[in-house]
Amino acid sequence: MNITGVYYVSGNFALGNGELEIFSGTQPFKHCGSFLPEKGTLILFPSSVPHSLGLYGGPNPRISVAFDIWFRPYLNGKFVTI
Repeated sequence: MNITGVYYVSGNFALGNGELEIFSGTQPFKHCGSFLPEKGTLILFPSSVPHSLGLYGGPNPRISVAFDIWFRPYLNGKFVTI
């Protein structure tokens, strides 16, 4: 499993203003929930989960750091390509 993450450095978040939206993993995608971030929040979830970021219109810039962590199997002292 690979992991996606986002760390929120700054922003003025409110309902309807910059939430992280999570959807079901099958089409048609169904809205499953929202996370309202705060400064200093780290959110991690499986990379296979469909997601989007709501529009942001706060008075201060939204600064976030998004990243992916990819895991590779390690077998007999070597990384294995899958």
